[in-house]
Amino acid sequence: MNINFKGLFLLAIGLMPLSVPVIAQNTQDQVAPLAPSVLREIRNAPFSQVFALENVNGDRAYAVKDRDFRGSNSDFSVITLWGDIPEQNILQLIVRYCLPNLTLGREQAYLSELMIIDGDKVLLTLNQEIARTRANPRQLSTSEFVPTFFNDPFSDPFLNPFYFQHSSFPASVAPVQCSFGGNRFDLTEFTDLISQFPEKTLTLRLIFSNGVVENWRLGRRTVQQIKQLPSLSR
Repeated sequence: MNINFKGLFLLAIGLMPLSVPVIAQNTQDQVAPLAPSVLREIRNAPFSQVFALENVNGDRAYAVKDRDFRGSNSDFSVITLWGDIPEQNILQLIVRYCLPNLTLGREQAYLSELMIIDGDKVLLTLNQEIARTRANPRQLSTSEFVPTFFNDPFSDPFLNPFYFQHSSFPASVAPVQCSFGGNRFDLTEFTDLISQFPEKTLTLRLIFSNGVVENWRLGRRTVQQIKQLPSLSR
């Protein structure tokens, strides 16, 4: 099966969503369709482990996915997908967040900068995104519905990373809301920095356009596996 993609969004399209809702003030480009077989590969792949995707525009792609969540409610999370198509010199990071700070969604703030930090030392700063979706308020659950991805964040986010599908089964739960959105960053200029990451749990710092700062984690096992991506292990 051959998959057709467009321009600089090849990796972001090839490794993540079936479609992203295009809102003129929120996004910088449109995502093309993706074969269901590739979506299944992504959803079924293990966390914190390099996995391969066959025949992405004729070449093999590699990726590592990671998720950090709040213990009190696993819906609040930051999901990252690190993707590599070495034959096409494409190396990108896709970030999708669902955060309890509702100010982000109300103000439609966007992720303006992402830092990866070891203690007090900044290892990597990303502030030139390929594409972004501003934070939007979303109700994850009500007294009538529960989210289908409650225990599997890659069930729906990879079909559409900025949309939360709810099941039709009623449940008595307190309403839960989050601010969610996402970004894509090019990593091709930072291969040397990333390949030198210490193999330990690192801080993932999200800095938003309205001044809000969120600190999350990039797991030790994920860091180890990211460094095994072909473009970083040469």
